[in-house]
Amino acid sequence: MEIKQKNTDNYELVFEHDRQIFLHMDFKKLALRTGLAFSGDGQYLLLPVLDKCYMVSISDGSIFDQACPDLEIPVHTRLLLIHYLIYAKDTAAVTGEEIPFHSIRGVSHFEAAFIRETIPPLKKAFEGHTDRFIQAGKALHGTICTYGDASVRLQLFPLIAITYILWEGDDEFPMNINVLFDKGITDCTHPEDVPVLGSYGAKQLIEASLTLNS
Repeated sequence: MEIKQKNTDNYELVFEHDRQIFLHMDFKKLALRTGLAFSGDGQYLLLPVLDKCYMVSISDGSIFDQACPDLEIPVHTRLLLIHYLIYAKDTAAVTGEEIPFHSIRGVSHFEAAFIRETIPPLKKAFEGHTDRFIQAGKALHGTICTYGDASVRLQLFPLIAITYILWEGDDEFPMNINVLFDKGITDCTHPEDVPVLGSYGAKQLIEASLTLNS
């Protein structure tokens, strides 16, 4: 428990550092660069993430769920959100070209961790349940695609989409999962967040499925 708390405290320190960077940015340029809109009063940036919308205060950098303002947002999620805001480059854009993780520039050394955190949980949750996979994708406002036996593209952030592809197993081959990223993803966030975003999307699919089938 103490180790977990220490890790959480360390992440909070990182978030505080990044929050300070955010507060010194040009918010109008940031909004244009990241595809965000301002709230009606101009005090918040609206950041859509899957089926949610987060509000980011431009006065203090606090982040909350628009639909559930009192809900505490885990620090790992807050870091993903603020990294999209502070690390998106002027060249950030959706290229439309989807590539596997190992082809993304600058992140290949994270591949083992990405596979470990993403593929086995998806297999465990959806083996023999392509219908649940599709239902979960729709619940997260995903786009149903035509890859594999079932596939869904999740719009994690306005400029970041990740496609999850399910291949059903048979007598010859076991079930398999592929994940595709837009080629320009490293222009849209910190490279270290790419594998985290992949596993985050997978976890959201699994949680959505559990909610729908509980």
